[in-house]
Amino acid sequence: MKKPGLILALVVVLVGLALIFRGRKPHGAPAANSATTNALPTTGSTNPTATTPSTTAVAPKQTVTIRDGKTLDFSSGKPVLKDSATEKAIIEQSLKDMNEAAAGVTFGPTPKSPDPDAKKPAPQE
Repeated sequence: MKKPGLILALVVVLVGLALIFRGRKPHGAPAANSATTNALPTTGSTNPTATTPSTTAVAPKQTVTIRDGKTLDFSSGKPVLKDSATEKAIIEQSLKDMNEAAAGVTFGPTPKSPDPDAKKPAPQE
């Protein structure tokens, strides 16, 4: 008497799961040369899932060499090197702040590992 009820319950659960997960694509690791990105579409749609491969393009990878004293700004979505007087002042002030913060920092010697042959002290009563 319990087997038909169990089978019916399993069928209901499986049908429910099939209805929940229908139409979903499996999530796999993205391909290295994928034609899609996670960028929002530029068509004015407010639905971020409406992005299609035809509305977004993959930008080529840009390499930017590191130059001391310059700021690399990604706020526009592209790497932009900034080299202005205000940027240099910010860098100098940051270096000064870091050096002041690290001036009083000292590290003690590394504790020695306990000698395995040494006797442990007797517990005090």
